[in-house]
Amino acid sequence: MNEATKTQRPRAFALLHFASFLAISTLIAAIAIPAWFGQGDVTLERAATLLARDLRAVQNHAVISGENIHVDFLPEGDGYQALNSSGAPVVLFSDGAPLARRYNGDGVFQGVRVQSKSFTAEETLTYDPNGFALTGGQVVLSLGEEQVVLYISQESGWV
Repeated sequence: MNEATKTQRPRAFALLHFASFLAISTLIAAIAIPAWFGQGDVTLERAATLLARDLRAVQNHAVISGENIHVDFLPEGDGYQALNSSGAPVVLFSDGAPLARRYNGDGVFQGVRVQSKSFTAEETLTYDPNGFALTGGQVVLSLGEEQVVLYISQESGWV
């Protein structure tokens, strides 16, 4: 081969290089993703954010449907669900699914629990058809020794 022929050959990315890149990337992801979600503060913060978002969705649903919506916290602190005034699960307009969260049934929130809840007037959090919270109070989420407190303002229902 002469020098001109060598320079004209295109250099290709070998299939072996690509396969080894995928294998290394998969290995890194398999280690990094569980480690990230294994951090208590990240998991607890995400669970608190999701609860705040769900409470806002319940508040909006109460206004749109024109009925009282109750947030019922499950026994053993395992999660919560939204129920209408007749006790039926609330199906949200935004996604068409009943609003029910079970922390131990969801691998991402494994170990998170509702440590305690305290409301001013009754045992449940209720939003009226105007979107106001009939009771205010707080919900404490925990994961091991860590805790996050969500305060719900009476009347406005802000979290």
